[in-house]
Amino acid sequence: KTESLYQQFVKLEILPKAIYNQQQKEKDFYETFFSSVTQWATDLEQITEDGYQIACTYGLAAVDAFHVAAALWLKSSELVTTEKITKPIHRVTEIKIISNSIRESPACTYNNITVGWLKPPYKDTISLSVNSVSLW
Repeated sequence: KTESLYQQFVKLEILPKAIYNQQQKEKDFYETFFSSVTQWATDLEQITEDGYQIACTYGLAAVDAFHVAAALWLKSSELVTTEKITKPIHRVTEIKIISNSIRESPACTYNNITVGWLKPPYKDTISLSVNSVSLW
């Protein structure tokens, strides 16, 4: 069974850009997708503390450390990232890190809303899933 598990940092990373740039289809896509999330990481104090330790242990940037900490807090089996395998996030050993660093790919469709593949500034978009890979 696949579940979509997220933390607010992902939403904060991608949705405001679509709104600011008046990309209505992209905004609709994200809002529809986020409305289907089955569980959100909510304990920001614990995630921040854990993220600090993870950043110190593996040399991660703050946001990557938050993503890893949130994935662990959610008890995810894997974390999917567009970060290349040469990036520090792949040093983490507590959770399986999967790289999907392809920058140019076909459009993504969810609930009949289609948008193109995420390109910069969305390059750090990460999704978390249990037992399977989710959309990103």
